[in-house]
Amino acid sequence: MSTSTACELLLLADTHNDTELKRSVQDFILEHKREVFDSDEWEKLRETNSQLVMETMYLRRRLGSFYF
Repeated sequence: MSTSTACELLLLADTHNDTELKRSVQDFILEHKREVFDSDEWEKLRETNSQLVMETMYLRRRLGSFYF
């Protein structure tokens, strides 16, 4: 997994209801938030699947300072 493929993997995991992969990708995204959130891939995901983006951002808030 890399910051350039994380959004695609997140969408794939969500589409196939693979909760284990989805959570792993979300954790990776939150650990590398600056690189991912500033990427074109994240922007595209925001435009095409805002619900998935909001879910991931909710985890960031729920987990609090662990990722800050």
